[in-house]
Amino acid sequence: MADDRGKPRRYRIGRAAVPVEFDPELTPPPTTVEEIDRMSDTVPPPISEQLRPDGRVIAELLNPYYWAHRNVTRHHPPGALAEEMDVVRTYRFDAMRGRVEDRVTVIGASGRTELPVQSLRCWTPVELVSMFKSAGFAQVNIYGSDGWDVPEEALPVHPEESVFLWVVATL
Repeated sequence: MADDRGKPRRYRIGRAAVPVEFDPELTPPPTTVEEIDRMSDTVPPPISEQLRPDGRVIAELLNPYYWAHRNVTRHHPPGALAEEMDVVRTYRFDAMRGRVEDRVTVIGASGRTELPVQSLRCWTPVELVSMFKSAGFAQVNIYGSDGWDVPEEALPVHPEESVFLWVVATL
């Protein structure tokens, strides 16, 4: 499928992607983890129908094996992430729901502010292969990351060092 200039459309799959489109004036955005889970279970038109034959999808997802060992709270003093503000960030992995919760508290001159909690779904490599194959992809490769950095070459998944999983799926 092409855009108005005849260039192939690009689809972002990864950290900030929402699996379902909604119009905020017609449909209020999700406010609970349960609503987000229900949205994740609804299936938009298959991406495989949007790709050329032998087309590929690349997805960056959280590695549940890494996050299962990272229930931590980190304090970032003023200047580290934000000028004149302390930032406290807490990560917690919920194994029963397969989610990483990211809580951020900002403390500045105007007081303490709790930002909305991010609840990010994690899938194991086996689950990802199954999902992509059931979506019509013939070949699914899963790669690891070098800590937080985007890998420059294909790396194996390392349970304690790969923060992210990179999925390369080909029709």
